[in-house]
Amino acid sequence: MTSPAGPVGARPSPMRGRPARSLRPDQLIHLIGALLLITAPLVCGYFVTSLYQSEVTAIRNRLEIPAHAMAHSTTAIAHNADSALRNIQEVLQNTAKDQFATEALHQTMAYRDSVSVAISRIAVYDKNGTPFLSSTPERSVKESVGNYDFFRHQAAAQADEMLVSDLVPDPIGDAPEIIMSRRLVDTNGNFLGVAAVFVDANYLQQIFDSLQMPAGTSITAFNRDGRVVVRSPPVRLGDVDVSTDFTKHPIFRTLIDGPSSGSFGRFATLKGMVRFIAGVGGEDAPFVIAAAWDADTALALWRRESIGIGIGTLVGLAVAVALLAYLRRQIRRNDDLLAKVSEAELRQRHLMTALPDAVAIINESLEIEFANPAAEHIHGYAPGEMSGLPLSAIMVDDAKAHDEESARRAIMGGDEGAVRVLPRLARRKDGSSLPV
Repeated sequence: MTSPAGPVGARPSPMRGRPARSLRPDQLIHLIGALLLITAPLVCGYFVTSLYQSEVTAIRNRLEIPAHAMAHSTTAIAHNADSALRNIQEVLQNTAKDQFATEALHQTMAYRDSVSVAISRIAVYDKNGTPFLSSTPERSVKESVGNYDFFRHQAAAQADEMLVSDLVPDPIGDAPEIIMSRRLVDTNGNFLGVAAVFVDANYLQQIFDSLQMPAGTSITAFNRDGRVVVRSPPVRLGDVDVSTDFTKHPIFRTLIDGPSSGSFGRFATLKGMVRFIAGVGGEDAPFVIAAAWDADTALALWRRESIGIGIGTLVGLAVAVALLAYLRRQIRRNDDLLAKVSEAELRQRHLMTALPDAVAIINESLEIEFANPAAEHIHGYAPGEMSGLPLSAIMVDDAKAHDEESARRAIMGGDEGAVRVLPRLARRKDGSSLPV
């Protein structure tokens, strides 16, 4: 007999409604072991990669801050020298055609020499390279510079351009100098000679050596011809690095062709050493600055830690938990590194305080956040009195609107970070004005 549901007395299938079998303890152990074998390398790789990125970020900060500080310092010196060279050109253009040297020219040179500790002297040479006039007439000026590269380049140049020489011996002494020069022409464009500003390389060396850099690092200033002019640790006249042409090397090309905000990367040097390098160059930079750190030295701590992490993954989940605690320690260590970077920034602020030229830092509200003693002195303020003042406090009324707009445009990036040297009138605390 059957019914619509099937044969009478039929029993349910033995598979229907049967609970799923649970894993045996040994199977669960095998599964956990497999998961550990799969996840442990992934977790280890993640930790090692994160730590590496954090370490590279700290390395970049440790290199970029001194590189930018030295770029600002050397650019300021170069613009100061170029301002002196342009003054000489202007004085010559205002003299009679047959009058090459004037009292006004000598006064201009002597004044420019006296206001900058970086400038050792200023000289004018005739078209044969014979010394004609010097800001230090008491020194013997007999040696010709006709065979110097800077003079030959200026004599052959078709355009008026400031050139920064290699590191060379002073023609009237043995002191290492960097010569910044411009060609001199008459009203018809005929070559008259060269004006040269001699920058004391030893003074620049002291600035570079004052930086507190980690072991295995260096910071170098190149001229645009790819020659080393200053470096810490120091280079001397006659060293191989001073005579080496770096213009074709990827490091130099990256920096000189890169943005004025700077570049960072990992490069192989001419000697085959791999280094982290942060530098500042750009199309208009008078110097190319490169701060470098040997990769082996910079990553020594990271390498040791990575080996420890790799060994740690072999012990399983317990070590994975320990690695989390270890990573937290590394983050704290990186915080310490960032704190040291902040200390480096403070040292740069101290460096600006020691500069003989007036330096002020202006915020977006056009307020003076910091003014070094030289700035306070020439504006007639007591120490610390300029901090918090509006920028307009040191502007003369006639030019206040224009100067404020220029400052606001520079802060907002309207000038694309260009460094400009602009003569203007400033106002002292007592209301008098002075040219700056």
